[in-house]
Amino acid sequence: MEKRAASLAVLASLAILVIISYVYAPSCPIAFAPLEPPSRSHPLGTDPVGRDALCEVLAGIRASVEAAFAALAASLAVLSASLLAGVSARAGRLVDSVAALVAGLPRMSLLMMLALVTRLSPIGIGLLIGSLASLQGARAAATRARQVARSLYVEAARAIGAPWYRIVARHIAPNTWSSIASYASIASSAAVYAEAGLSMLGLGSPATPSLGKVAGLVLLTPGAVLTEAGLAQLVASLALVAAIAMLMYLAVRLIGS
Repeated sequence: MEKRAASLAVLASLAILVIISYVYAPSCPIAFAPLEPPSRSHPLGTDPVGRDALCEVLAGIRASVEAAFAALAASLAVLSASLLAGVSARAGRLVDSVAALVAGLPRMSLLMMLALVTRLSPIGIGLLIGSLASLQGARAAATRARQVARSLYVEAARAIGAPWYRIVARHIAPNTWSSIASYASIASSAAVYAEAGLSMLGLGSPATPSLGKVAGLVLLTPGAVLTEAGLAQLVASLALVAAIAMLMYLAVRLIGS
């Protein structure tokens, strides 16, 4: 009961952040003098190009949350597919082969190249991170699924003619869910950092607001980080990236435990 309440509280925190970003950001003022210090009308001041910084920060929350949930969906899909290894030797060999292939790839270089060529959206970054980050975990989940498949109660289910999907749903999935949730939580939080990092480097979608873009603009503008407004914007954007990543990690782990 306590874990369920904690997971609901974490998910509610994420929902509140997203709701605030949708409600507040569209009503923000458009342009002012650059790097005005924080004030009542501009709590984070203005950014180096004169936009209300709080608006940009709140709008950027959406990109981080989109990347996190896209990575979670991709991760759960990859890891759930690995459970078929418990009922199919062919599926197990396929999981092992794909995981071994991906393990040899320079994943960060691949991600940056794709982002540079295609200008990935936050959802695209999340899907890619979730898939790549979960393939190694899929091998571990497949191994666990095979171990469960050799248990007496699964053998008994097979003996009475239970179909494979019922074996997976009733026996293999419940005994591997905590491991799946662990890998999925890591993938979802990693996607938040990846989206912010790529946006900070200018490799994200140009039309999408991002917390990484807020931090990157401050860092790339000479002297901006030394101003009160620039420092406030840098700290706020990086703190929100870390907070969203941590909230996603905790939410998935708590639900999976």
